[in-house]
Amino acid sequence: MTAPTKGATWAERVARELQADGTLLPPWKRYPEIPGGSIGWRMGPGEEYLDLWWHWSRQRTRHQLLDYFRSHTPLPVEWVYWAAGRLDDRDPIETAEDDIEQSVARLAGEGLCDLHAWQVYWRSDDA
Repeated sequence: MTAPTKGATWAERVARELQADGTLLPPWKRYPEIPGGSIGWRMGPGEEYLDLWWHWSRQRTRHQLLDYFRSHTPLPVEWVYWAAGRLDDRDPIETAEDDIEQSVARLAGEGLCDLHAWQVYWRSDDA
């Protein structure tokens, strides 16, 4: 896979990253060397890929995204809030903590994460 190139349309950029099943890798699998929550997701190839992934995901229904995330479980604890925000169509950075917890509880209810493990992580210094 190649990194998205500037000047290409969204469709062209997505097409370059598509897997055989028509999906994109989740960000943590595309760039495993960039830790969740790192500045690497807010600049450079990580940021470009998140933008690309977000564009691709906006073309999917909530049900399709649930199936997608199920195929990539267990979700890494540092990515749970992000996946919950996407399923609720919210920007997790601009979402109140109580709303994030409710979104993650729904994700746990779908069997996509361990709520307790996420709560421990979220309250730790690593989050």
